[in-house]
Amino acid sequence: QVSPIIAGNGGVFMIKVENVSAKANFNPDVAALKKSQEQMQASVIQRSALDALKKDANIKDSRGKFF
Repeated sequence: QVSPIIAGNGGVFMIKVENVSAKANFNPDVAALKKSQEQMQASVIQRSALDALKKDANIKDSRGKFF
């Protein structure tokens, strides 16, 4: 199939698909996907919590006085 004509800044374009290499996953492992999403969300939450603590902390680095 050829796409309809697309007007661009430098000319007129048409797109034609010659090959598709992606394959649909008709049998996904739902448990593994769920576990992966949970781990990713846990990581984001931990990083956000640490960033919030760093932002609110009033820490002064005095190591330069001793070393």
